[in-house]
Amino acid sequence: MRILLFAGTAESEETARRLLQAECSVVVCTATDYPLSLPDSPALERVVGKLDQTAMRELICKQHIEAVVDITHPYAGVVSQNAEQAARDAGVDYFRYERPASAIKPDASTTEEADGHTHLHIANDADEAARIACSFRKTIFLTTGANAVAVFAAAAQKADIRCVARVLPAEASLQACRAAGLSDHDIVAEQGPFSFGQNIAMLKKFGAGVIVTKDGGSAGGLQQKLDAARQTGCQIVLWKRPQTDATASNHYASLDTMLENILRKN
Repeated sequence: MRILLFAGTAESEETARRLLQAECSVVVCTATDYPLSLPDSPALERVVGKLDQTAMRELICKQHIEAVVDITHPYAGVVSQNAEQAARDAGVDYFRYERPASAIKPDASTTEEADGHTHLHIANDADEAARIACSFRKTIFLTTGANAVAVFAAAAQKADIRCVARVLPAEASLQACRAAGLSDHDIVAEQGPFSFGQNIAMLKKFGAGVIVTKDGGSAGGLQQKLDAARQTGCQIVLWKRPQTDATASNHYASLDTMLENILRKN
């Protein structure tokens, strides 16, 4: 079976390896050229670049794809919608894995109701997260990736607050940060997930009083960020996940179950 794998999380590497072990051929597609630990195999190709729905459909047809597997980030909603529609238009199966979210209540204003930590504030989107983060008048440590860095940088600049962004070590991420007005001194280009100790060290290094994060669940290192924020006394702004149709038959919260269903068709 020839599979198009839309990657974007740590689980992407495991998925590619397991599909190759099952004698599938895999085309891995990523928006940027960030490092991936992938097997050296003639059955594996990598395509780099942001694709719209039309380009996705063309890639499916050109590469003679038989199934589309979506392991993109839970916040990459537009990418997933386009991938699913492109697969449908091309007449191939679509499988979506979304890593489990945290146990934090998404409608809680603070985690006093969720985990006893009253320094956590829930935001519905990037604009609200930026507004809350700036309200504390302290240095912001941004860990939400490069896609929305301009929103936070603009809000911080208007409020005359320092904003430090931790992003993937990819040229596109660096360009996004610089275009948003961040200096290289305020860009941490490293690939996670990061340990409790690494998070503490970075928060202290930059004198951060606020950390902004998405809900990447345990696989995304969320707990390590929360614990580091507690230890250093930082306010936490949690940009909650967009709602998705988790009940759809082709959406999976278990990577093992999804792979089993894919390989049944092999």
